[in-house]
Amino acid sequence: MKKILAVSGIIVLFVAGYYLGFKKAVNGDIKRTKIMLGTSVEVIFKKSEESNSGKYFEAAFGEFRRIDELFSAYMKDNPIDRFNNSKGDTVIIEHEIYDLLRHCNEINTLTEGGFDVTIGNVTEAWKFNTQTPEVPKESILKEAMENSGWGNIELVEKNGVIKRKMIKLNFGAIAKGYAVDRAFEIIKSLGAKNFLINAGGEIRSDGGEWEIGIQDPRNQNRLLYELIPTKEFRIATSGDYENFFESAGVRYHHILNPKTGYPATGCRSVTVIAGSVEMADALATGIFIMGWEKGLKLVKTLLNVECLIIDNKGEEHMSQGFKKYIRS
Repeated sequence: MKKILAVSGIIVLFVAGYYLGFKKAVNGDIKRTKIMLGTSVEVIFKKSEESNSGKYFEAAFGEFRRIDELFSAYMKDNPIDRFNNSKGDTVIIEHEIYDLLRHCNEINTLTEGGFDVTIGNVTEAWKFNTQTPEVPKESILKEAMENSGWGNIELVEKNGVIKRKMIKLNFGAIAKGYAVDRAFEIIKSLGAKNFLINAGGEIRSDGGEWEIGIQDPRNQNRLLYELIPTKEFRIATSGDYENFFESAGVRYHHILNPKTGYPATGCRSVTVIAGSVEMADALATGIFIMGWEKGLKLVKTLLNVECLIIDNKGEEHMSQGFKKYIRS
């Protein structure tokens, strides 16, 4: 069995699988990288921001650390761990978690159940957070599925969540985008004007000088598109190349279909541009699981949302509005 985890890195063209990336300028950009939220987090400033970059870096990574400690499903005795292991009927959670969970519920409805943070038990069964992921036994997966799903929890007043079963939450499909947005706003409030934050392909930039490229999910040397630099990008990608393993000649990736418990099969990659990276991150996962046809139909109904989908045959499906971002 072979496990492959795509970790973003900066070269001439930054890549992270199907990868969203950006061209590194040669004029002395200032960059720091740390492993947080299970991925490579990069914060980059233009030379003009150098005098204040120290406090900007500290603020950005401090916010990523705070969010990781709050939302991680893999830290002992943090709020999510306590919720996941609680056996009480009603559990009171932090207000910030409650608010994000409420947003997750809305996106779950939009994506017809494709985006689902209540499948923590299913994710755990596949062991994707370890060095030895595996196809779970049917009995284990069945039990995990029975203890998953929005129908088994209910949001109530005063930050309460009713647990009808041993539901476990996992915010992995939205936490990186959420953290990018929060860190971005903090840096912006401190006065930064030309910078980019990237958390494993969830990207937000400011200043209009950042060129973002989209690569082929099956060929890292092939660039599919370059996007026209805009004042601010809010963009995210989900792909079957990011975290997968091979067993008995079969490839299993980490984007699990909440309805089957197995990896979704309809897409190779989904890139979403939206009003926030949080929304783009969650929709990229939800659309990946819905499939390209339903995904495109959904995007047509959403304001300020565009997408590019590569299906499981390698064919491209693009929303009409996405085309305006592509450099000809």
